[in-house]
Amino acid sequence: MQKVNSEKIIGYFLILAGLFIIVYSTLNVINVFTGKERPFNLFIFNSISIDLGKLASQPLPNTPDKDFNQTLLEGEMLNKPMNLMAHLLLMGFLASIGFKIAQIGTMLVRTIKVSLVGKNDSGLTHPLNVSGENK
Repeated sequence: MQKVNSEKIIGYFLILAGLFIIVYSTLNVINVFTGKERPFNLFIFNSISIDLGKLASQPLPNTPDKDFNQTLLEGEMLNKPMNLMAHLLLMGFLASIGFKIAQIGTMLVRTIKVSLVGKNDSGLTHPLNVSGENK
């Protein structure tokens, strides 16, 4: 049986962890956009409204029972797209972290072979051993 290198075990674990993070963030975004899950509720904006009574050129008669506030934009119309964008940005950041983790794992799994080539007096190239002496 061959000796298993601990770097390779850690590398494979990091690859699997990175792929799991990428798949999780992708499925989470798909579930949010299909309506199966709700996005993170990061933004809570109030509705945007304007008092039309203050915009009149002449003073309006004193009418306390009349409300001249006009809602221009509902709070939910602001909150939903902002929360969706924040969720998408956060999941994209999480997927990029998963990519970096998997990339580190790939570097640990990959074996690196180094071969040195030197020149002798005749100009021909020949391999050198680790100590640098000619073979």
